[in-house]
Amino acid sequence: MLKKLKTIFSMPIVVVLLLFFALSCAIATFIENDFGPLGAKSFIYGQTWFELLMLLLTVAVIVNIFVFKMYKKDKFFLFMIHISLVFIFVGSAMTRYMGYEANITIYEGRKIGRASCRERV
Repeated sequence: MLKKLKTIFSMPIVVVLLLFFALSCAIATFIENDFGPLGAKSFIYGQTWFELLMLLLTVAVIVNIFVFKMYKKDKFFLFMIHISLVFIFVGSAMTRYMGYEANITIYEGRKIGRASCRERV
């Protein structure tokens, strides 16, 4: 089982996935510049393939933590960097599927206890 995971998430494949991820984020930046944040979300960030790409990269990081034995004492800092990437992905996934978007305008010297939201919360 570990041998298959090593093959699927080998460094050359992960590098290609990372390059594709970087390219799609760059394209999303140009789309956001021309069509606004909703355009970038519609064309890139909100797509299933982009979510799957992030999931594949996260699984690749987890697999490579075990393949390269980053959990050992002498590779502590490498482990911390890689496990941080996993926590970032988990946090972004929780925000995406359990959170909601809202706008709030706070004027100087005032307190606001509400926010406007397009979705029903």
